[in-house]
Parts: sequence; C-alpha cells; structure tokens
Amino acid sequence: MALTDLGLLTLVTVSFVLEAIVGFGSTVVVVTLGAHFLPLDALLPRYVPVSLVLSIWLIARGFGTIAWGVLLRRVLPFTALGMGLGLSVPGTVDRRWLLGGFGLLVTALAAPEVRAFARRLRSGGSQGVPVEVVPLSRPLAAVVLTGAGVVHGLFGSGGPLVVYYLGREMLDKTVFRATLSTLWVVLSVVLCVSFVERGVLTVDVLGQAAPLLLAVVLGGAIGERLHARVDVQVFRMVVFSVLALAGISLALRNLLAS
Repeated sequence: MALTDLGLLTLVTVSFVLEAIVGFGSTVVVVTLGAHFLPLDALLPRYVPVSLVLSIWLIARGFGTIAWGVLLRRVLPFTALGMGLGLSVPGTVDRRWLLGGFGLLVTALAAPEVRAFARRLRSGGSQGVPVEVVPLSRPLAAVVLTGAGVVHGLFGSGGPLVVYYLGREMLDKTVFRATLSTLWVVLSVVLCVSFVERGVLTVDVLGQAAPLLLAVVLGGAIGERLHARVDVQVFRMVVFSVLALAGISLALRNLLAS
C-alpha cells in the first residue's frame, strides 16, 4: 500500500471513529484534510459510498431507536422544501461568500451551547445532575430545517443545521446517532446517484474505494465502544464542539479563499 493510500485510510478511519461516536462529522474531517491526498472531485466518489456503508451499519445498531416521527414529519419535509429553493438559485451567484457566511452562522449557533456545557462540566454538572434539553420553538425549527435544505441544495452540506436542530431536540445519544445516520443514508444515496449520472462513480472507482472498507470496520468498532462509554453530557458537548469546528472550517476555507 502506497504511503498516500495509507494516509488516506488513516484519515478516513479517524473520521469514522468520530462518526460512530456522535453520528456525524466524518465528512467535515475528510473534506477538510483529504485534499492532501486526493483532489476533492476524485475523493468524494470514493468516500461517499464507503460512508454509506458505515451509516447503514449504525442504523442496524440502533434501528429500534430511530425517531421516525421527527424524521418523517419535520426534518425531511422542511429540508425537501429548502432543497427546492436552494436548487433554484442561479449558478452565477458567488457561493463562496454564502458558504463562508453559513459557516459563521453554524459557529455562532453552536458556540453558546459549547460554553454552557463547558461551564456545567467545570462545576461538576456531570455528576448525577440531569441534562436539560431545550427544543427550538416550532417556527424557529421550521426556519432552521428549511435553511438546512436551502444550504444542501446550494452546496450539498446542509447537515450542520440539521445536527443543531436534533441536538436541541434529543437527549438520548443512541436515538440522536441512529436518526442522523438514517438521514445520511438518504442524502448519500442521492449523492451516489448524482455521481453515477456524472460518470465519476464507476466500477473502477468502487474498486479503488474498496480498501477504505477497512476504515468502516476499525472506525466503527472503536467508535461504538466509545459511544457506549461516553457520558451523555460529554457526548452533547462533543456534538456541539464538532459543529462549531465544522462552521469554523467552512468559514475559513471559503472566506479566506475569496
């Protein structure tokens, strides 16, 4: 195995550990750092089908906990509406500034949650004190989820707003992970169909991606053990910390490049 292949396998394994712990974040890691190994246009058709395998495995692990009502009655309808709006935006719009602004928005939403959980942990809040989850109001939830769809229609990266919504809605870490993984399967299938139509996902590409299946085995196994052990309060702080870092990454990558 070439050094570049080994580096990519290591990166994807680490990203899958994160995904198996909290239910998201692997794409942010791979997109941010994977360009050191392959151009993004070549990396994504290899990575997305493999990440689809991980999502299916995580669904199998927590199928009975999926919040179908939340997913089917709230998340999918509003994100579908937003995707239609996002896809209708003219291609002449400078999307780097929009995506950079979106990154700043995600960071601004996640940062107060991180600070609140950090203060709670410093004061010993993880020792038997119930964690309070304050859901978004229905109008605000509709705006956030529709915005997630708009961003996904524009950039294919609306996930952070969905994560923020579910993070404010759900306390149980296994429900959170399984519900997100179900959504990722839907979005990954759409992306794979798009890759096939564009001719960038072929049998040869799948063959080149096959070694990354080892990352599913290693990352999934390690992440599953950590998911089972992590305290719910620490889990939620990790969720919003990853969300804040994702926002910072999006903002820097797009605003500094502009």
